Amino acid sequence: MYFTAKDLLLRLLVIITALCISTSSIAQWNQNSNINNLVAHTSAADLLLATVSDGNGGAIYFFAQNADNIYAQRISRVGSLQWAPANDPLIICNAVGNQGEVSAISDGAGGTFLAWSDQRHSSNAEIYIQHLNASGTASWAANGTRVTNTTSTHNYDPVLCSDGAGGVIVSWTWNNNSSDIQLSAQRLNSMGTAQWAANGVQLCTATGFRGGRAIVSDGSNGAIFFFLDTRNDANGTNYSYVMTNTLSNTDIYAQRISGAGTLLWTGNAAAVCTATGNQQINNITNAVSDSSGGAIVVYNDYRNDVPGTNGIPTNVDVYAQRLNNLGQSQWLANGVPVSDNNGNQFLQTLVADGQSGITACYNNQDNEQLLLQRINAAGAKIWAANGVAVSAAGQQPGGSAMLPDELGNYMVAYEAVASQDLRVQKISSTGVLLWNSNGIIVSNPPAFQPANIFMEHSGLGNAIISWYDRRNGLEYQEDIFASKILSGGVVSGPVPEYISAANGNWHVPATWLGGVAPPANAAVTIRHAVLVTANTNCFSIAVELPAGALTVQPGIQLTLNN
Repeated sequence: MYFTAKDLLLRLLVIITALCISTSSIAQWNQNSNINNLVAHTSAADLLLATVSDGNGGAIYFFAQNADNIYAQRISRVGSLQWAPANDPLIICNAVGNQGEVSAISDGAGGTFLAWSDQRHSSNAEIYIQHLNASGTASWAANGTRVTNTTSTHNYDPVLCSDGAGGVIVSWTWNNNSSDIQLSAQRLNSMGTAQWAANGVQLCTATGFRGGRAIVSDGSNGAIFFFLDTRNDANGTNYSYVMTNTLSNTDIYAQRISGAGTLLWTGNAAAVCTATGNQQINNITNAVSDSSGGAIVVYNDYRNDVPGTNGIPTNVDVYAQRLNNLGQSQWLANGVPVSDNNGNQFLQTLVADGQSGITACYNNQDNEQLLLQRINAAGAKIWAANGVAVSAAGQQPGGSAMLPDELGNYMVAYEAVASQDLRVQKISSTGVLLWNSNGIIVSNPPAFQPANIFMEHSGLGNAIISWYDRRNGLEYQEDIFASKILSGGVVSGPVPEYISAANGNWHVPATWLGGVAPPANAAVTIRHAVLVTANTNCFSIAVELPAGALTVQPGIQLTLNN
């Protein structure tokens, strides 16, 4: 594509970040599927727990080593590590005791908020939280700010969303180890100061227990929470039974909390699905905003299941429901089917479709196949009734990740267990596969065994795919890797990086670090006022505000090659 002076401001990819540190003049993306890009390699197991976009086409990683201490790394959009060497990552928390269960979100300025469970005080975990700026510097207390102070309860599984005012809302599950399992939430401002009651606000006080949560910003400084609820199960108030047996009638409920910490949906939360059998929700990615102050949740549903041998389920479906900002269901009572084919389907992930609907990715276990379905704002299926197959039947899909590609399409990365590789596929907004039917192989080294796959945007329809695997050792010696997939279905290779050094003309060498003007295959970062006076092209452009500015002279074309 190309840009002229007239449409530059409308179409140019401008990435705003407070600070971007470049430690290498040559990018490092490796196209070799047996090598990829090493993000973390230490003597311990580097277990990738969360990734966040860095707001500049790169990704930020959070990981633990053998469930002990929290570390971070950042990779640029051109594949160079930014914060530390792969064998000596940035330490976020090295307090005594175990740390884990990291949840992270962008702060909207190139940095991140992250929360985790922490056993520095006792075997009962507490919730801690930290803010990092774009350079990886911690803004709050060393080793994190304490959110809970209740060592008599075990606090775990934190999830985050933005409060829309520079702060963050965190929710977690707590267990008093004798009689109760519940959910609470806390809001912290941009300085890390708690805004609600000590130890947070309990989200529901009905009989029964809660867990397995998802959180969505409500667009008004508060949040909407979805959770599993046992109030309607015959054994749902029996703590000992719940801890040692499988329940048979768990439901999905939701609650909204205001920015002031007030519960807005009365009657001890809004019922989302109370159909017979179990409904399951256990991941932050089970829900997304509907862009209208409400939210959409997707869940596994056992209402049609007939257990087979040894109680193994034989007919699990995937359902969805949309709630408005008052907690009222917008679709059929107890939800609409995303997939109710024969056999077992289990949700893997979902994303908002940008039109108040969702696109969901689920695993058809009977066919050993990964499928996608899109549900519109009215709760109707848009694509084929049985979904669109992302992988071939029998491919035994493992973990997966999905994101919109910024151009109206969807990318799905997944582990193909049968062929022992990591693949990625692109699907159009109308449900048409855009790459070959078997997808693009991203990684396939010997002794692969990838886990925890993540994807982040990398500009202009490109994406960074990240995971950890065992190629360099046995169990407990996992390392973290990444690759970048371009919008055309090609794994990115090395791209030279050019950074402005002074205000000036694009075509004058003195404008650039190293004294050389960018060639056609360059990834360009502009930190000064740069003027383009002749037709030119490059691989990609990032303009860093407030100092960066790019002007294209009238009649001149600036073409991006990726």
